Amino acid sequence: MLTKDLWDELGPKWPKSYWDDWVRAPEQRNNRACIRPEISRTRTFGKKGVS
Repeated sequence: MLTKDLWDELGPKWPKSYWDDWVRAPEQRNNRACIRPEISRTRTFGKKGVS
């Protein structure tokens, strides 16, 4: 989840693809840390990835 303030910062430049790589880049992280999601991402529902 993102706070409204963080979305206001990142939303206008959010990419259409590969957002997971983009959001981890130093320019976006800005010395912030990512925390582990509550739901495991080790399994997907689709037959193939979207990236």
